Amino acid sequence: MKQQIDAAIVCFYKSTMSDHLRTVIIPDVHGSDRALSASLEHAGAADTVVTLGDYTDRGDENRRVLNRLCSMITDTKTRLVPLAGNHEVDMCRALGTEDAAQVWRWLKKGGHTLLREVAETQGLRLRRPRKMNFPVPVTEPEKQQRWRNFITKKDLAQIDLPATFQALKDMILSGEYAPLYRSLQIVAEIRHCCWAVHANVTNRGAKKGIDASNREFARLREAHYQEMPGGLMGMLEEFGKHIPVLDEKERSAHLKNKGVGLIIHGHASMSNGHPRVRRQGRLTIAGIDIAMSHGIKSPAEWGYASVDTDGAVTVVSSVMKKPTIIGTIDDENRFQQK
Repeated sequence: MKQQIDAAIVCFYKSTMSDHLRTVIIPDVHGSDRALSASLEHAGAADTVVTLGDYTDRGDENRRVLNRLCSMITDTKTRLVPLAGNHEVDMCRALGTEDAAQVWRWLKKGGHTLLREVAETQGLRLRRPRKMNFPVPVTEPEKQQRWRNFITKKDLAQIDLPATFQALKDMILSGEYAPLYRSLQIVAEIRHCCWAVHANVTNRGAKKGIDASNREFARLREAHYQEMPGGLMGMLEEFGKHIPVLDEKERSAHLKNKGVGLIIHGHASMSNGHPRVRRQGRLTIAGIDIAMSHGIKSPAEWGYASVDTDGAVTVVSSVMKKPTIIGTIDDENRFQQK
């Protein structure tokens, strides 16, 4: 297993750093397979598709999104590079603990939508619930009432929540979604000068580099995968959690030394359906989360970024009259912002 993981990562880096391939980057879809499928269709043929995380929660097609991504992993024509987002972190944390606060955090951020779908497809709806059932123990009366209100409001009262939690956990650890969650990475190299992440590049990630970070993540993930809690959740939290950068100058210096000039990320949705491009010293940061999810109000129905074979870096969405050209990558792997 270790050799297979290392070989896959080495193959990915060699192809992206030496060949001029077309890469498509898909931002957060949050349970909208309509947005995911439309984005892929409009993007057209690509050698590699990088997805920026936050695949579930909020929308009503969570399982369709996961099924599509799992099928893309086995596709021999296009390589899928799935990154971990903060919603993957929160879900794994919730499934791997009996801490009501952690579970509450995930449910409030949209996790209830995925639970409803799992309960429906697994036959875990209760015909006559005798009492309000919580997914984890909740002892304080005030918090119990808050849970009751939420469960009723989100149509979860008819669901066997403990059994649904276990069913979802099994799907991720050893079932139909294991191929996706066992393929998650923290950062992807589009070209030598262009990285893709979910939310940010930490100082540690900038210093260690993509190769070392993903290798370490892969080894730890596989070694501890069956030990949730503290296993997959712990690895995702350590490497993928969105945390503020403590020293932007330090991070920029490390990235500059590695020749990185462009960071493409999701996470922070843009309500107008357009990307946000900003400068940080010599580093260009492009936020492309155009809020496609049908679970939240957004004008955008689909969108993506692409790095084409000629080095052009563009962002396109359903609400944009024309593509936004961020810049170009030259033959010497140097990024020039437009």
